[in-house]
Amino acid sequence: METAESRKQHTGWNLMVWHLLELDAPWGVPRSGLILRKTANGFNLDSVMPYTPEMAAEAKRGADLPKSAEELKTYQLNDFACMQRYMEAAGLELTDTKALLEAQV
Repeated sequence: METAESRKQHTGWNLMVWHLLELDAPWGVPRSGLILRKTANGFNLDSVMPYTPEMAAEAKRGADLPKSAEELKTYQLNDFACMQRYMEAAGLELTDTKALLEAQV
């Protein structure tokens, strides 16, 4: 459940990362396999990790990983939307100008 405090923490985290990175630097989000690139106004989605046979094998062994390509796509879409809310709250943009997430749907 989101609280005002958690929203403040997430917003602060996004601002900190944005200030630390140089323009055009990549930022990887391991939990969803999204690779963002810093822009003058925020971040743009640069690439999206595909589902691999290794992920499927580890998920079958009980690892906390998506159990299918569809599950990974759903997670990536949800993670992007959540990150976008926090970026906007921080005064930053999060865009997908290459329509990488649309290509997955």
